[in-house]
Amino acid sequence: MASGAVASASRTRYWPWLLLLSCSRVGAMRFDEQIFSKALRTKVIGQKIYCHPTVPSTMKLATELISQQGAQSAHGSLVLAEAQSNGVGRRGRAWEDEESCSLLFSLVWSPSGFTSIAEVMPQLVRLNLAAPVAVVRACADVGVKDAKVKWPNDVLVGEAAKKLCGVLLDFNGQDAAVLGVGINVLQEMRNHPTAT
Repeated sequence: MASGAVASASRTRYWPWLLLLSCSRVGAMRFDEQIFSKALRTKVIGQKIYCHPTVPSTMKLATELISQQGAQSAHGSLVLAEAQSNGVGRRGRAWEDEESCSLLFSLVWSPSGFTSIAEVMPQLVRLNLAAPVAVVRACADVGVKDAKVKWPNDVLVGEAAKKLCGVLLDFNGQDAAVLGVGINVLQEMRNHPTAT
């Protein structure tokens, strides 16, 4: 495949996420579930979208979906929000955001066909490692070429290596996990002096 075709395929694959990037702005076009759904090339992930203006935490709502619908039924669901009042970070830290300035979403992941936790763990590890790589690739597609992964779950950008994105995977120890992603798109970091 020619390099132009690879670049084109990459843009196509990440196009729905790029749409999210372009729509997250105060006064700009709001997230449109129908446009996003039409752009998806997946059979499961993102086919159920729950979009909210403000929530305590997209991860908390995704976890509630698992309880309400069952893990298999909720598998692939995306919970998105314009803002969070109690966002979750690693090690109990808060995830701070400004309304419509960040991409805030959580994915319910409950793969079928596994009979033990030992069988599902490698897939969860891959999911947790793939998410920041996908963010870096999507950033490159929109011109942010200096984004890089800080393993295992952050994306840094710029010479000062400021945090652009955090990824958090929460496994319930039984049959499902929630992958939470927060991407600072237009956030004024000076308004958040404790942010990394």
